[in-house]
Amino acid sequence: MYNKKGIDYRPENCYLDDNTRLMISAVGLNGFAIYTLLLNKIYGEEGYYVKWTSDVEALFAMQIGANKTTVSECVKYLIARNFFDKEMYNKYKILTSLEIQTEYGRVTYKRVNQWHTPQYVYSSILSTQNDSNLKQNDSNLGEKVNGNNTEKRTAEKRKSESQSNSESESISEPTPALLLSQKLNKQLKNPNLKIDVNEINIDKLCNAVLESDFLQKANNLTVDWLVKNYDKVIRGDYKNISTTTKNNNTAIIHQRDYTKEEKQFCSSNIDDFID
Repeated sequence: MYNKKGIDYRPENCYLDDNTRLMISAVGLNGFAIYTLLLNKIYGEEGYYVKWTSDVEALFAMQIGANKTTVSECVKYLIARNFFDKEMYNKYKILTSLEIQTEYGRVTYKRVNQWHTPQYVYSSILSTQNDSNLKQNDSNLGEKVNGNNTEKRTAEKRKSESQSNSESESISEPTPALLLSQKLNKQLKNPNLKIDVNEINIDKLCNAVLESDFLQKANNLTVDWLVKNYDKVIRGDYKNISTTTKNNNTAIIHQRDYTKEEKQFCSSNIDDFID
């Protein structure tokens, strides 16, 4: 059985975004090196997370020739700035993020035991995998129903697999939930955001938005508004709001009074927010 967990290679951006530059300014080039080596450890060992205890931290510091206190302070900053997920760290004592799991999922989507520790995986990531499995099952069912074409389809499948084996592993199509999660996570890292985002659960927030017809038809939906109204969104206050459609993607408010801020974004579609 194939038991490999980590990966042997990961892509690296050729430019630094503002959040990374701020991180370097705060913790120095040594801190940036620690972050890079942490990513190498994550991708190379478990693949999409690393257990982070005092003992692991001490061994890691010794291996890279750094001071343990320096490593500890750097990790605290990375968690505070959402480079690593704070909730995952508090709950499981692991370092991971949506970006890390997305990249790992793209590279290893063909593996049978891809997510070897499912409780550490975001639900939006697992739903993407389930969608892929359903498509594969539908394809197999089609071959059984159309018995006359079984041999032809089998030959085409083998040819496709042969071509795939000669190429690098491809990137799977992301779902709307995953796209929204990536967008939210990226915007929450904006250093100009004047809101405390440390307690925000990206996974729950994006699922709540996608379950609400009202929010999906909203115009000017911003991350600031979502964070300010985080409790109401997660609680489902906007999930069952009665709306009517006007001019394709216009939400008309009914049933209860809304604040002036809520009324400002109720006239278009959430696709503008995701793109």
